[in-house]
Amino acid sequence: MAIRVTYLHHSGFAVELAHDYLVFDWDGTRPAPRAPQGKRTAVFISHRHGDHCSPRAFELARETPGSLLLCGRGVPRRGLAQTVRCSEPFEAAGLTVRALRSTDEGAAFLVKTPDACVYHAGDLNWWHWEGEPDPWNPDMERRYRAEMEKLRGERIDLAFVPADPRLGGAYALGLDCFMRTAGAAHVFPMHCWDDAGIGERLQNDPVTEPYRGRIVFLSVPGMTWREGDEG
Repeated sequence: MAIRVTYLHHSGFAVELAHDYLVFDWDGTRPAPRAPQGKRTAVFISHRHGDHCSPRAFELARETPGSLLLCGRGVPRRGLAQTVRCSEPFEAAGLTVRALRSTDEGAAFLVKTPDACVYHAGDLNWWHWEGEPDPWNPDMERRYRAEMEKLRGERIDLAFVPADPRLGGAYALGLDCFMRTAGAAHVFPMHCWDDAGIGERLQNDPVTEPYRGRIVFLSVPGMTWREGDEG
């Protein structure tokens, strides 16, 4: 089957593959994403911030037989979750999950299945805030670039990466660095705070020219994209 991506809200996405149904950073504000019958569900929570982590995500995993609940460092485990550490990849029946250290809290996930390789950044981003005293912004750049180098050479099919309008002119620094260092067949901007103009902004931004045909912007919860759709 073709890959199908559904936008949940903010940084939340559901990815339907031939054998797996991956749910990333569902904040609980929309109806629960449910896997089609016969597919394994893996629920990911990158960190404990409320816009990425909801009690409903724990409930979803608990109510879905055979599901996995995989979390970044610092997320309460509640007896069901397994923490994926940067030093120790998680493996289970064809699923391999590698964690990268966030520049904020928790982790980003690189998920490999027999059908696709998926990257979800969580809050791993090049956070450039005007007004921060030195060396905050230069240190952030160094830390982010170091994590992106860990992805160099990976063949990533889908990537979910922040493009946060609160950063002003620096809104695309992290996405641009990711695409130029690692890249993906399709990149989905996220963490956009319901700013529907981010998609058009990225398409018109000169910095994205080398890869803008690979940007897929889903602005309304429930919107879907299927492999083969135009970006």
